[in-house]
Amino acid sequence: MKENNYSLILRTLYHLQPIERVRLVQQTSLSSSTVTRCIAELIDAGFISEVGTSERTKLGRKPVKLKINPEAFNVLIVDIGAFKTNYALGFADGTLEKLESLNTPDSFEEILDKVNKLLTSYKKVEVVAFSIPGMVDVKSSTILFVPSKGWRDVKIEIEGKVVYADNEANLAMISEAFERQEIRTSKMFRLCDCQRRVWNRGVDKRFYLSRPVFHSR
Repeated sequence: MKENNYSLILRTLYHLQPIERVRLVQQTSLSSSTVTRCIAELIDAGFISEVGTSERTKLGRKPVKLKINPEAFNVLIVDIGAFKTNYALGFADGTLEKLESLNTPDSFEEILDKVNKLLTSYKKVEVVAFSIPGMVDVKSSTILFVPSKGWRDVKIEIEGKVVYADNEANLAMISEAFERQEIRTSKMFRLCDCQRRVWNRGVDKRFYLSRPVFHSR
């Protein structure tokens, strides 16, 4: 339950930042004491920053505004397409810094070499996330098959880093759902998300989504 509270507060901050504690209570329907405690812990952990006070002119102490600290963690994003591969640095507040766009090589090892070179320059990166134009076993970060390149059974491992890999269509669907409530609550999204979960459990490969449902890029 506590982890769910953190997640709810961070999601609300992401969409509404900067935001005051009292408004967080209203938006999340959590108790004031729960929000206060979670915010204090998130500030201590470096995930949230206080960024000034509200302009409201009510009597008493002005409410302090909060926002997600973009430097709380960094993610190296590797968006692999059939022809181009884009490299970017992702920040905790959802912002991106584009790094490079290169032709997609025939060998996945060349992509890993590029990733390792970038990691020497961006030492704060904790996670490397791959968008793959093919079939992926998310649990093991293994590329099962990429038709355009002929890659099969490639397990992605990077020393000292957390690796996340998923199919490009799944990631586009998740991104759109995170940004837009009407998609997140739609029947189509619930169906596709259910299919994705079944695929990730390895129950039935027929549920593999080969076409983008919602594309964010």
